[in-house]
Amino acid sequence: MKAIYFWYLILLFPITLCAQNPLRGKVTDTKGAALPGAHLINLRDISSSTTTDVNGDYKLTNLQEGDSIIVQFIGHENQFWIYNEDQYAKNFQLYELQKLLNEIKVSATPLGAEVFAMEKLEPIDIYTNPAAKADPLVAVNTTAASTTKDENAAVSFRGAGPNQTAYFINGVPVRNPIKYTQLNNTGTLSIFNTDFLRSVTVFPGNPPLEYGQSTSGSIILEMADRFPQYQQHSLSLSLANIGYSYRNQTPKKLSVGIFTNYQFNELLQLVNPLGLENINSFRSNDLGLLIAKHTSFGSFKFFQYLLHDNYSFQYQHPSHQDELYQAAYKSITTFNWVYDHEDLNISFTAGNSYNSGHINFGNLDYQEEALSPFMATNVLLDKEDQLTKVGYSFWSNKEQFTGEFPEYSFGLHPDNPAVDISLTAKGDIHEIYAYHRHTFNKTSIGVGSRYGYLVQQEKSTLSYQAQLAHELNDQLQVKLSGGKYYQLSTPQSENEFQLQESYQQALDLEFTGKRIALTQSLYRNSYQTIPIYGTESSMQLMINSKFQLDQSLSILGKEGQIDWFVRSSMDWKIKNGWSLSGIFQSYQGSRYQRVTSTIHHSNINLYEPIYAENFTNFSPYKNLSFSISKIAQLSDHINSVWFFNINNIADFKNQIEVNYNHDFSQEQPQYLSRRGIYFGVVLNLINEKH
Repeated sequence: MKAIYFWYLILLFPITLCAQNPLRGKVTDTKGAALPGAHLINLRDISSSTTTDVNGDYKLTNLQEGDSIIVQFIGHENQFWIYNEDQYAKNFQLYELQKLLNEIKVSATPLGAEVFAMEKLEPIDIYTNPAAKADPLVAVNTTAASTTKDENAAVSFRGAGPNQTAYFINGVPVRNPIKYTQLNNTGTLSIFNTDFLRSVTVFPGNPPLEYGQSTSGSIILEMADRFPQYQQHSLSLSLANIGYSYRNQTPKKLSVGIFTNYQFNELLQLVNPLGLENINSFRSNDLGLLIAKHTSFGSFKFFQYLLHDNYSFQYQHPSHQDELYQAAYKSITTFNWVYDHEDLNISFTAGNSYNSGHINFGNLDYQEEALSPFMATNVLLDKEDQLTKVGYSFWSNKEQFTGEFPEYSFGLHPDNPAVDISLTAKGDIHEIYAYHRHTFNKTSIGVGSRYGYLVQQEKSTLSYQAQLAHELNDQLQVKLSGGKYYQLSTPQSENEFQLQESYQQALDLEFTGKRIALTQSLYRNSYQTIPIYGTESSMQLMINSKFQLDQSLSILGKEGQIDWFVRSSMDWKIKNGWSLSGIFQSYQGSRYQRVTSTIHHSNINLYEPIYAENFTNFSPYKNLSFSISKIAQLSDHINSVWFFNINNIADFKNQIEVNYNHDFSQEQPQYLSRRGIYFGVVLNLINEKH
């Protein structure tokens, strides 16, 4: 309880600030001409932002050490700068963008249903989220629509399973976008690098049929379109990570970005012996390359990602206690070409997702390989208040499973019976779609349909949706949507990809005031005839420009059971570059069936468990975590971000499963993350010289 009292003390703690001397200077172009009306934006305190006068002069007040300043002017590249409290004057020179119409966009075809999305996250939103760990999927998992219950980065929306959520990066579908190398056998980070993202668009329900392939929600990630005309090097060091990234735009307007990351377990376990004692090792190596180019023939973007991931921990099963080993290789390739001509937009997307995984424990020795090439072409006409979009896509899925599997689920010892399994499944699906959005006054109406034909099963299906968004006034908006959706399922036997379907309806209200934002959602979803009813409420309160509170509550009913989720977070920009973030999360404990008796099989000397007919819930999940960070300017071109995190500060024991001894006469609880400390630093070097 002391930790809870500390939480409320922090929320009520008075905020005091010290006055700072103003920063003065001039904003010009590279020829020295003044840029009147240029914006200087303080990301910490938007209210202290300013613009230049007719002579290009400016004055910024209420600055604090480490404030992030962005300088903007139409037709020129943005410039980023970290404030040093010892500096009282700073001049900025902005580089002019090439005046090419086609340089405005380099992405997949614009998303027509974007106005009906519930969340649109940019990198700054992810970095400032107190619980996101700088990871986009973890940030999505802190929203009211998330019903994920195992600290996993894979997102579950509104009571659906994580495999029903669709992920797209640069328009290419991606399966299983998490890493193995995490604690307590949960993938707590995704494969996506926030530093190279442009935006994350979230549809927790009624996903856009411009993409399809979801029976729950969709998460659409777009990589950056271009980088500024200066070199930026970043180096990250922490208890479990060494990372490096490089971004630059060459004199020939070629944007190039590279990132790599190496994860390890030794230092983390040394600092946190409690709760990590079953971890033998984890290792992760990844590499990403992003290239973008703008020409008169269109805009091009290429992205390549590679990952080698392995994880080993001590696992206890009634029949066997030993090391469980997991390893994975991932490769994701995307290519985009976009051409704009007046109101017409034509695009082509191609990509490939490759996954190879291996799991070994006792008589389980399992390997999986999946290859998913993809291509799509889209045509969009966006004229005044009407948008029409049509397209075609082809997605080929080939999965191969080989290895030894236990013959009995309760017998995993190496000497227990096992069967050899070799399965290959192939699913090619052709899809065409049409989407139209009409806007008049303060109302937008969208309708769409998507037709899919699964070649191997000679089966077709049709999705459809209708959406409405209406602004009741400048602060209040209502959204209404519904439709039928389909998705390729994981194969269960030879060449048996199936098309799963769902029906969804939702009503969303959004209120945005000067210092408060409120949302209220009501929804009904039906998966394979199982209905789910739910409600989501959230509040974002800006106490002032430096202190923000967020609160959400979700309640859903499924098969006669009620689940609830509560999240409370705060973000406090203290002063001199210091920030304090905190989050408290609680939800209904997971359901499980207790073992009531056993059957002894003398021929194999194993005990088969007999489970109770009724389900029981574990105690409610609780987690109170804090993060402290400090932005420090080390020189004119080098800044640093120091961070210190305490996860589960009260050391709540959140049970995730029950382990039994060999005859199921004794049980031992297994928990999710215990109290843990994590700290590190990110160094950024910006070289403005070309």
